[in-house]
Amino acid sequence: TGRSSDEVVMKTYEELDEIGKKGKHLHLLYQNFYNEMMGHFWIGDYAKVLELSKKYKPTGHKRIVEANRIVFEGVASLNLARNTYQANLRNNGEGALKKMLKWEKLSKWNFQCGTILLRAELHYLDGEIDLASTAYKATIASARAHKFTNYEALAHELYGTFCVENGMTEEGEIQHSMAIETYEKWGATKNVEKMELLMKKLYSAKPTSV
Repeated sequence: TGRSSDEVVMKTYEELDEIGKKGKHLHLLYQNFYNEMMGHFWIGDYAKVLELSKKYKPTGHKRIVEANRIVFEGVASLNLARNTYQANLRNNGEGALKKMLKWEKLSKWNFQCGTILLRAELHYLDGEIDLASTAYKATIASARAHKFTNYEALAHELYGTFCVENGMTEEGEIQHSMAIETYEKWGATKNVEKMELLMKKLYSAKPTSV
C-alpha cells in the first residue's frame, strides 16, 4: 500500500546525513548537524557536543544558529575543563567568549545573555566565586528581560549546580527548582525530567515549587 501524502516519516540523524550527502544538500547537512548538537547540549551531554563540533567548521555567516553554536561549544568546553583541566578546553571557552562579545555588539538583545553565561562559566573555572555568582545572576536577569526562556532556564540550572558544588545547598535547591519551573514554561519536558532526577539525587526530596 502507498503512503498518504500527509504521513510524517521520521528519519534518524544518520539517515538525514546520508540523504544530504547523496544529494549534496549542504544546507540540510549543516542543519542536521546543528539540530543534533543542540539536542545533546540541552540534555547536558557536553562531550558529545564537542565531538560533533569537529564535524563541521563554522560557516562564518551572521546567523543566530552560529551564535548559538558558539555558546553551546563554549559552555561545553568550560564545563568539561573544570573536570579535566585540559588547557585546550579552556582556550576554546575563552575563544567562544571573545566571539560572543563581537556578536553582542551586533545585537545586545539577542546575544547578551549568552555572553554573560560564558563569562560566568569562565569565572567559575578560575575559582572566582563571587564574580561567577554575580555573572550567573546577571545571565538570568538578561535572559528574562530579553525573553530567552531557554537560556534563563539553563542559567538557573548551571547556577544551581555551581551553588551546590560550592557549599550553598539551599540556594542550589532554589535555583534548580527555578530551572524546572522555567524549563516547563519553555516546554522542555526532557529537561524537566532530567532536573527532577537530579534534585532527587542531590536533595533526597521531590523538587519544591518556588
